[in-house]
Amino acid sequence: MNAVLLAGLELAGLGMGVVFSFLTLLVLMTSMMSSALMRWSPAVTSAGETTQQRRLQAVAIAVQKHRQQDRR
Repeated sequence: MNAVLLAGLELAGLGMGVVFSFLTLLVLMTSMMSSALMRWSPAVTSAGETTQQRRLQAVAIAVQKHRQQDRR
């Protein structure tokens, strides 16, 4: 019974190590892709608006629609 318990703990440790390694790799790759896109993508859209301005407009529209739904 002791050997079975040790084998189970070994398998659990191996599984957690594999999952941890995969998630770490996933986070690193996502961060690298994000930084590459931020470096090579234009900060200004074709209309001359910055990304921040477009984001603020989107939030304002979303808030306006949400408030209109609450009145119904």
